[in-house]
Amino acid sequence: MNTLALSDKNFLIYLADQVELVPGNGWACLVDGSQIVLSQSMAAHLQLPPHQPMMPSSILRRLQPDNVAAFARKWLTSIASGEQFDAIHRTRFGSIGFRFSSKLLSRTDSPASFWIGTALEIDSALKPEQVGGYSSYAKGIGENAASQKALKDREEQLRLVVGTIPAVVWETETNGKTTFFNRRPGDFPDIVLPATGDPKEALFTAMRSVIHPDDQAQLQEAMERSYRTGDGWQARYRRRSDSGYRWLEGRTTPLLDDKGNLVRWYGIGIDVEDEVRAREQYRLAQEDLERVTQIASLAELSASIAHEISQPLASAAVGADACVRWLSAEPPNIQKAKLSAAGVHRDTELAAEIVSRVRAMFQLGEGHKQTCSINTIVSDVCSIFSHGEGARGVLVSKRLDAEEPLVVVDPLQIRQVLMNLLRNASEATAVNDDRARSIDVQTSTRGQQVLVSVEDRGPGISELTKIFEPFYTTKDSGMGVGLAISRSMISLHGGTIWAENTGEGARVTFSLQRMNTNS
Repeated sequence: MNTLALSDKNFLIYLADQVELVPGNGWACLVDGSQIVLSQSMAAHLQLPPHQPMMPSSILRRLQPDNVAAFARKWLTSIASGEQFDAIHRTRFGSIGFRFSSKLLSRTDSPASFWIGTALEIDSALKPEQVGGYSSYAKGIGENAASQKALKDREEQLRLVVGTIPAVVWETETNGKTTFFNRRPGDFPDIVLPATGDPKEALFTAMRSVIHPDDQAQLQEAMERSYRTGDGWQARYRRRSDSGYRWLEGRTTPLLDDKGNLVRWYGIGIDVEDEVRAREQYRLAQEDLERVTQIASLAELSASIAHEISQPLASAAVGADACVRWLSAEPPNIQKAKLSAAGVHRDTELAAEIVSRVRAMFQLGEGHKQTCSINTIVSDVCSIFSHGEGARGVLVSKRLDAEEPLVVVDPLQIRQVLMNLLRNASEATAVNDDRARSIDVQTSTRGQQVLVSVEDRGPGISELTKIFEPFYTTKDSGMGVGLAISRSMISLHGGTIWAENTGEGARVTFSLQRMNTNS
């Protein structure tokens, strides 16, 4: 038996919407009459739940019992023949009678055909023999005209609503043929479909005529994937308007029949130009603020260095002046001049020491190197990261070289590099909405080099050549020195570090010299 709610919720939602659009008390039925859906008003008269599929017997039990069998036969005859159904009957819950009328709505795709009907209330003053049980009726010309006018008015109202909403709305068949498009001038110029035998190619050609060239490939790929899989698509793209190009967000949803077969596509495109511009302005403001913060930090650091170094230099200047005066005396006081010169030497040594300390803050020493297993270092860092706050629900998977390569390194510095790469990868995957947040860490060998790579599933890196530069960052916070320090650490070990986009994210790899175990 053909079912509704159990097999296709989309079609049930569609019928529930349709019955509310029918003048009077709307109702709809599957093409074989097996399931009926009632509007809010019709359900209230029959004291049944609205918008829920139910058997015809549930309706018949709500009607007056006299001649209900004839009513049912009339209905079954219409179901079998496809002819329009017309009848009058009363319900059990009042004296008001109803004029039931329904016709089969045939579509190009027969699985989606269904009966759509209305039940108009009849004046309770009608004679019982006219309404009491069951009687067919012939429509009067005036009544038919009024009903048709109501339907046309309702249709015109719906077209007005769809045509005036600030969005592009369209409908296509399964083969891509456009059956509806609300044309809007100005912000949304008309799309002209070229004459071609392939509806999909006609749609793609029209799309390419109004979509920004940089967005055409990804939009067409999303549409083709939907046609293959039957899933809706969602994408942001730029569309031509009278004032240039504007950003739109488009999305589609499929309409399925009760057997799960694709019936047609419905789509909508919403103008998001203002939102995109606001986000861009916010991003630029954040970058400006970050630069100001960096400048302020450098200014504060410079002031601190100047304060530290000014004291011994000032003392040296005083000592040098005293030395000159002692030597210029008559006779020259050589002993005191020597003491002053010794003070100058002491003060300049102190200034040099301060400069050395400042340089040490920004320069990395070679540290304490030892023979280590790179697999052990990677395993330890991944374990710490996975159990710490940095993971944030990210799955870290390891693929370790089976040869257990050995390296001579400062393990603390290599751990710092790897931990920094894991944090960056975790933050990159935070933008994922529908993809799993995962990081792959791999060790391998290539000749006498040991390679360690960290790969994420984020959006990729927009400027690969800049990410290792000091103070360059794509984050909303931070000074942008993490990768620069990592590069310095790897360089101290005689290795290199580089980044690349994989198409599904980004991969950062560094190399170290493999320890020769044969000698």
